[in-house]
Amino acid sequence: GEKPDSIYEMVTGGKRFDGDYFEQWYRHVRMMNAIANEFGIKIYFFLQPFLYTKKNYSKDEKILSYLKCRKSQVDRLQSIYKGFNDNKLYEKQNMYCLSDIFDNEKGTIYMDECHVNERGNEIIAEEIFKRIPELQIIKQRGNI
Repeated sequence: GEKPDSIYEMVTGGKRFDGDYFEQWYRHVRMMNAIANEFGIKIYFFLQPFLYTKKNYSKDEKILSYLKCRKSQVDRLQSIYKGFNDNKLYEKQNMYCLSDIFDNEKGTIYMDECHVNERGNEIIAEEIFKRIPELQIIKQRGNI
């Protein structure tokens, strides 16, 4: 047979998803949780920030916000953030939303609508570290 043209086609068989993006995302989260639970794996989910969740843009980010992101992508991500909050998933022990972690950053963090620079990666890493209890235990032992 023919090879798929993209990873998207390989995963979906070329089918487009027309439903609610939050529901699709959360269905995948539940499946990953079930697999992790079956095998005794501790799993964490972090909803990443993206350019449009930052409250104060730098000069460069203002330009990016006008040029880069397709409306359909923004709509998908906003659907996921809204569903996350509406369903109070932030109350779950292994689910964290990082959408506001750059709100107080005045400098440029984003290189495009989703990817961050070195400072952004440091902030994300610090936030993830704070939320994983096992890492705190390792740190207390002096291994980090």
